[in-house]
Amino acid sequence: MAAAYAPMAVSMFLVGLVQTALWRELRCIIRVALTAVSERATESSGISPPPHVVEAVAVFNAALAADREAVAKLLALWVSCSDALTAHPSIQVGLAPGGFGLVGVLGLLNGALGTIPTGPRAGCGWVTCVLGEDRKPMHFEVTGSGDDGVTLVRASSRECSGTGADFSLRLHR
Repeated sequence: MAAAYAPMAVSMFLVGLVQTALWRELRCIIRVALTAVSERATESSGISPPPHVVEAVAVFNAALAADREAVAKLLALWVSCSDALTAHPSIQVGLAPGGFGLVGVLGLLNGALGTIPTGPRAGCGWVTCVLGEDRKPMHFEVTGSGDDGVTLVRASSRECSGTGADFSLRLHR
């Protein structure tokens, strides 16, 4: 009977090794990406983002590299929310044409990471997801300063007051 379990134990051990190797590779990719993200963020925005934001962007990009379809589906998920959530000072919430709030996964994540403290995009979330022509995520980056001529999408009439606009997506041009 014990011999019957040996192949299963070996295969489980091998699966564990592969998973460990994949996670090691992802951690290596994240480490390399951290430096690049930090340098690009400071160059493009003139604002030095907090270290936790740079780390988050690197992790989001690693997740995107690991499973672009899953991340795209998560980003496409938006639900209506209460006025109390819409009024939250850091959670990024968009306004639907009917005036009710819509919150997405990236809006919640940006809420946890905090908002840009100063400049034209004060109150905006630190993380932006760049969308391709097909409106699928290409990569994540630290949100630009606002004087870069980039048009952010899913915007309401309120400019990132922290209450009423989800400026977490932009189209790649």
